[in-house]
Amino acid sequence: MDRTLSYVVRRLLVLVVGILVILTAEFVILRVMPDDPMMLSEPRDPYVPQEYLDEVRAIFGEPLYVQYFQFIGDMLTGEFYWSYWYEDDVSTIIFDSVGRTLLLFMSALCVCLFLGALFAYLTSRLRGHVGRQLLSFVPLAMLALPVVGWAWMMAFVFSVQFDLLPLGGHMTPGLGPDDPSRLMDFIEHSILPLASVILASLGMFALALRDGQDRAAAASSPERPSLRDGLFVAMPSVQFLVATTMCFVIVIEVFFSYRGLGWTLIWGLDRFDYFVIQAAVFVIAIIVLLTNFAIETVVTLARPKRRLDLYLREDRGPSPAAPAEAARPSSLAGGAKGVVTDYLRSPVGVVSLLVLLGMVALAVVGPMLSSDDMSYEAFYSSSNMFLDGATAMVAVPLLAAVFASVVGVALGVLMGLIRPYADGFVAGVMQGMMAITVVCLMLLVSMVRWAESSAGDLGYLTASLDFMLPVAALVTLFVCHGFVSARKRLAAAGGGSVLGAPPVRYGPSMASWTLGALKYGVPMTAVAVFVCDFLNITRLESWGHSLEFAYYQNMLLTGEWDYVLLPLIGAFLLVGSMFLVLDTLERVVRTRFAHLV
Repeated sequence: MDRTLSYVVRRLLVLVVGILVILTAEFVILRVMPDDPMMLSEPRDPYVPQEYLDEVRAIFGEPLYVQYFQFIGDMLTGEFYWSYWYEDDVSTIIFDSVGRTLLLFMSALCVCLFLGALFAYLTSRLRGHVGRQLLSFVPLAMLALPVVGWAWMMAFVFSVQFDLLPLGGHMTPGLGPDDPSRLMDFIEHSILPLASVILASLGMFALALRDGQDRAAAASSPERPSLRDGLFVAMPSVQFLVATTMCFVIVIEVFFSYRGLGWTLIWGLDRFDYFVIQAAVFVIAIIVLLTNFAIETVVTLARPKRRLDLYLREDRGPSPAAPAEAARPSSLAGGAKGVVTDYLRSPVGVVSLLVLLGMVALAVVGPMLSSDDMSYEAFYSSSNMFLDGATAMVAVPLLAAVFASVVGVALGVLMGLIRPYADGFVAGVMQGMMAITVVCLMLLVSMVRWAESSAGDLGYLTASLDFMLPVAALVTLFVCHGFVSARKRLAAAGGGSVLGAPPVRYGPSMASWTLGALKYGVPMTAVAVFVCDFLNITRLESWGHSLEFAYYQNMLLTGEWDYVLLPLIGAFLLVGSMFLVLDTLERVVRTRFAHLV
């Protein structure tokens, strides 16, 4: 009971710190603008009431420390101020839309966790069987197709072709509050958005829970680990994917004009309704944070005490299956050579690497092959937009992976060192970073860009630094687990501290956990680049921009499928190859260094 109470108290500390991180990050990002938010609102709407302008500028005229504490107090008490565009209290606007977002988000999350756990159970029974590889292809294909692609397919099949379900909105206009068909009408409008979110998210959860089950099996005693063990080990990945699912909900709400928080947030950006944006970002981040808090708490408290720290290998000695000491590599260079050899023996790894290299080559030569003709027909041709968009799609995720690896490894080691003293604080910081979804983060960054100049364009380097933050948080959590595992293993073997040991003794563990984070973080960054450009937030001119052009030109109805298929097929190949390359590499490292990982 004392251990349980201690855990609950620590989790509450993590929650409080996470909320403060969300509030602080949002405050800092929004306050680096060179002026108050009305400088951007007025050009878009010159008829903003003067008393409203005076009130806003009075708030921004206070010293920063006064603004900070006032901001925290306002957010925590639900004082969201007034929307000049909607001419209504922002708290009312948020309250009217949050229920629809929660319906999509929580329903999709429950379905994905259940089916993902079922997939992990089935694949654990097929370990080493060819059926495991065949079964894994389905979630991989689901993961590789961007969420907009799933939405487009759902809309085309069930609305355009067969006219079975409504195409957009959350309710048929004109239905009164007492209309008996109101509930059924709402359900019919929710089916396509919900199905799209589930199809886009399910593959990620299935693969993450499969990996958790595999790591639990490797770290446990000879008995087969339970599903909750696998879920506990996969918890960092699941928390990252919960935030990703919320991103998908935001995109889907915009695609189907489904009036939830995501729709309200994006339309608030379009009109630069500052207080709507501020409140919507906060509420979305809090929903993600509380959901992760609830999932981790329930899963952890439901597990047997003897397995409480399974993923840290506290209860495990040297592996009986470990190779003899003489067979172990004596240096990282020797081990790396073996990893390369093992990787090249994997047909899936080789094919996916060739596809990824082809994508990189396309990103380099694509702009050179695009037409120089500046006429409307040539500039906005499907082939020209595809060739021009390849650079952003490839460059930004790969640069983000490099930055996230450097930052995440450094922070993970630091977190591992201070974990006995400040575990709750550090974990809260990471949880808060992941709770601010990529879409919300890029939206806030875009506001700053627009305040600094008339254009909201982002350079590839700048965009990659912005996109890498949630991925860096995921890498930090994974590396921390690997560092603590290595520290306990070395201590049990009498090998001293990690920092004083040869790199070959702890490097593979760090590499395995880093790759385990990147294989979800990097593909999802590519998806985030796609969807943020689709929403016209980042303006990187990626394949998401191509699909946005097709969306607003109604090419779903005109039959110009090349504008739709080219960006979706390109994204499918890129995201899938990124995942398979990193997944194969991570598995090779984990297998070859089983005694160290």
